[in-house]
Amino acid sequence: MTPKSALPPSATPRTVVTREETRVDFVLEGHDPMGRMLMFSIESLPEHGTLGGASEYRNYTPAANFHGEDHFTFRVYNGETWSEPATVTLQVASINDVPSVPRLLAPADGAVVEGGLATFQWEASVDVDGDPLDYVLEFLQEGRVVWTFALPGATSRELVGEDERLAVGRYSWRVRAVDGQGGSSDMAPERAFTVVARVPPPDDSPGGDPEAPPASGCGCGATSGSASAPFALALLRWLTRRGARAARVPSSLLPSRS
Repeated sequence: MTPKSALPPSATPRTVVTREETRVDFVLEGHDPMGRMLMFSIESLPEHGTLGGASEYRNYTPAANFHGEDHFTFRVYNGETWSEPATVTLQVASINDVPSVPRLLAPADGAVVEGGLATFQWEASVDVDGDPLDYVLEFLQEGRVVWTFALPGATSRELVGEDERLAVGRYSWRVRAVDGQGGSSDMAPERAFTVVARVPPPDDSPGGDPEAPPASGCGCGATSGSASAPFALALLRWLTRRGARAARVPSSLLPSRS
């Protein structure tokens, strides 16, 4: 029978539990048959985090975004004999990481939107957990949200049709990403824009403006006498076509009856 004094000490294996991104403190344990004081020595380090502390008082910090199982080993020494290595198992529970903030692309800050319809675009967010992302687009006036769009997986939204046309005025817009796990990015910094009325293009047809009255053709404006009679008659016909009521032309502009 081996005497107690000849028996080696033993290191005690254990499991330590923490959460992603969270440091955990713990105490290593060992046993000596004779009750002698033990020294603790780390034999192998964890692969997915940092081991800190000294002697039996230790702490573990998981690497960024790591979750799963990690390990390290240690031994104890009683002044005469080393123990066999023991394993500490580190269980790191996952937490949901929020997506990155989207980066707005267009329209630019301070843009002018003619007619109240435009396409709003942003750069896709990044989710380190690999979750599919949706986006929330908001329009604001004077700091108050006036319109919200929920956009599954899209990184742009075009306003189309009369129902979506923005009224003339000053607005801002912003976007955030959501991951379906309850995580949401911060809102992207707002961009301002102004909606103005659409200006109709000029009439470039050969006939000119169909709404304009006929010209006298002389380049000198209407004058009294028979020389301007053709112009007066043309003006009268034009007023009649326009449906003008009680169209009157000065008698001095009409042909004389001779």
